[in-house]
Amino acid sequence: MTGLSMSGHTVRFRTLITRGYRYHYDVEFLDALMTGFRKWPDRPAACSIDICYCKDGQSRMVEANDAYALGCYGLPSLLYAKFIFARWSQIFVRENEYDF
Repeated sequence: MTGLSMSGHTVRFRTLITRGYRYHYDVEFLDALMTGFRKWPDRPAACSIDICYCKDGQSRMVEANDAYALGCYGLPSLLYAKFIFARWSQIFVRENEYDF
């Protein structure tokens, strides 16, 4: 974990390197975002949430996308299938047979 001071505000962020991509994220922002998401009673069973870290030192949620309309974008096939099936099962109020 690293600290970055911008405009007198220290932001704790982590760097994650996956498949050659480097991701920086604000730990507190992401924790708060996910806490709020988990408390949302009608949240989708699967979705993507895009966040950004801006030049002004603030992290922001850019958008959320429902899983029924997402592409694979490098996710392993089995995980992608489970991801999509979880959401479609929720939409059609069917048992998720791939919840393993």
